[in-house]
Amino acid sequence: MQINPVITDAGLQAVFNASNDGLQATITEIGLGDGRYIPHTKLIKLQSERQRLPISKSERVGESYITLSAVADGEKEYWIKEFGLFLADGTLLAVWSSLDKPLQYKAASAPCFFSTDFILSGMPADAITVNDQGADIAIALFLEQFAMLSQAQIDQMRRHLELLFSFNQHKK
Repeated sequence: MQINPVITDAGLQAVFNASNDGLQATITEIGLGDGRYIPHTKLIKLQSERQRLPISKSERVGESYITLSAVADGEKEYWIKEFGLFLADGTLLAVWSSLDKPLQYKAASAPCFFSTDFILSGMPADAITVNDQGADIAIALFLEQFAMLSQAQIDQMRRHLELLFSFNQHKK
């Protein structure tokens, strides 16, 4: 499925204003939601936003192509049917949604890795920057799983020691 976010009028205006002030507009968050619609340039918010996530990692591939990644966790469950890219001031820069298919499912039981490519069209490539956390998503997900496994092993050792202690108490 081709994913082409629509740049909003408000987002384009924010980029223009920042550029005129000698600044760059900064993408800071990805919003995920379960709204289903045909996106258009007049939107200023997601139709049914469920989570707003900081950008975990970004990579500029070429002059006008950016890959953005985030991790959705927590207890919320929903089909991801829309997403938006938000600037530091809260302006919706770009939005994507589809009437046909959801992107993926966000389950409560596991972190959801979300990544999208964004092509800077209709604006100067140097007018946009990204404020990310610099996190390597693969390592972050591995460490979370490693921590859960370690906790399970520690719990098992504790149960074993309790059983051993109980057994030794009965022998006395």
